[in-house]
Amino acid sequence: MANPYTVTRGTTAASSYSVSPYTVYNDSYGYGIFPNAGGLHSVMTQVTLPNNKAYTFSYDPTYGVINKITYPTGGYVSYSWGINPHSDFASFEDLGGGANGCQYQYGTVAVMHRYVSFGGVHIALQQDFSYSTNWGSDPTAWSSKTTTVTTHDLVTGKTYTTVYTYSPITEPKQPNVDTSVAMQIPVESSVVTNDSGGSALRTVHKWWEDQYELSIDETTLENG
Repeated sequence: MANPYTVTRGTTAASSYSVSPYTVYNDSYGYGIFPNAGGLHSVMTQVTLPNNKAYTFSYDPTYGVINKITYPTGGYVSYSWGINPHSDFASFEDLGGGANGCQYQYGTVAVMHRYVSFGGVHIALQQDFSYSTNWGSDPTAWSSKTTTVTTHDLVTGKTYTTVYTYSPITEPKQPNVDTSVAMQIPVESSVVTNDSGGSALRTVHKWWEDQYELSIDETTLENG
């Protein structure tokens, strides 16, 4: 090639933001303040191709995550972000060094909206994301999670939904460490695709050996 690919890097600063911690247990020894998130991140800001056209990347000023990918054609995919509240669990030592003396549910950064523009002027597709976490009777371990993606085709005017349900796989705890954060890994247990009228089309169920290995994948087609 006459010219190389060129990658340009930069630094994005995530503001200090709260993950809205909720105390589910603390013992009599007292506990510290759940820290805010934020800080500096090294990021890729542009990839220039051998023909001197470029992909550019911009980032959310609050959360420091990517919020726009602009293609060489001028089209783009953009994202808006927010906090998915009470979506994970963390446990820390108390101020006396006791294990699991401070326990919290807290929020995680999640995409709220996704937009697609083919020419960079008009938005052709909008997706809205909503989340729920089922904690059941145990406030330290969630039993299932659901993400509903509502897709608006702004060209045809059609709207349809896809519902993702997740089950947990608990990762092994590191020995001699009394702090645990997000020990449950969500894996897809079902994916239900609905048509614009709200009727279920394709349904997929999944079973897992662990977080890496899928053991069964069962699909129910549109005709049942």
